[in-house]
This record gives sequence, structure tokens and C-alpha cells, in this order.
Amino acid sequence: GAIVMSSGRWPLLVDPQLQGIHWLKSVYKDKCDVVRLGSADVQRKVEAAIREGRTIIIENMLEDGPDASLIPVVSRQILHRQKKQYYRLNDEELEIHPDFKLYLHTKLANPHYAPEVAVKVSLLNFTITPTGLEDQMLGLFVIEEMPEMEEKKNSLMIANARMKKELQE
Repeated sequence: GAIVMSSGRWPLLVDPQLQGIHWLKSVYKDKCDVVRLGSADVQRKVEAAIREGRTIIIENMLEDGPDASLIPVVSRQILHRQKKQYYRLNDEELEIHPDFKLYLHTKLANPHYAPEVAVKVSLLNFTITPTGLEDQMLGLFVIEEMPEMEEKKNSLMIANARMKKELQE
């Protein structure tokens, strides 16, 4: 989550179980546009998001990467003029609103992106391992069925961390 929110490159979420995209949508709630790569209005929605400072999530990324027309945005090819920043898209310069954010998403489990695509984004793998899924399900079960045990576990974890710090000091 920290890398997604603070990376210097736009993040590309590898997310076959859709946990990452659900988390991202919950973070931005109604403040983001979601568009599927390959739909007719991708270019128009990206341009509007750049101008208006909206967050846009482009879903359905395939291994060939984003459309060629979006490469200046994905690779952050920013033009600087008179203290303003611009993207050049289709021979048009769009002023970048400071609140603009872009997130790329794929449901492919093990995508192989070309190096020229991989170096332009922060690849983040949200794939869940069977052990991780088991831990999540067990945690949800304990919270629902035995909340006092969950509270005890949390207090023990806090005490353990405090004692480790104390021991280190």
C-alpha cells in the first residue's frame, strides 16, 4: 500500500484475486474513474482526469502494455513551461492538475511485460499465496466468532513488540 501511494512511477497492480483493486477503490471511493483498456473512451477519460485532477484506474492491462497514445502519461514524460507541467498527447499539450493520479491494473496471474513497459511503472504483485489466504480467512473467522480472542492476540502482539524494543534498548 505504501509503495502504491508514494511511488515515483505510476503503479501497475498484478492482482488476479482483485484484492488490490478493491482496496484501491475503497481508498478513493467516489473520487476515481475506472476505465477498461481497450474501451473506446480510454483516451478521453485520461485526458479529462489529467485536466481535472482526478484519479483514474485503467483495468484489463495485457502483456503488450498500455496503448501507444498513453505512453507519455505512463512514463511521466512531463514538459515544464512557466512553472506549469504538461503531458503531450496526440499533438496536444494538457496541463497536469497537481491532484492527478494514475493506476494500472491487470488480472493476469503471472504477466511477462516487455522491459520497456516494466521500467516505466512500479510493478506490484498482489497475488495471494494459499498460506496468505488461509491466514486471512482464519483472521476473519476469529474476528466474527471469537472477538475476545482477537483482542487478546492484538494485545499480545503489542506487548511482544514493546518487549522486543525494551530488550533491544
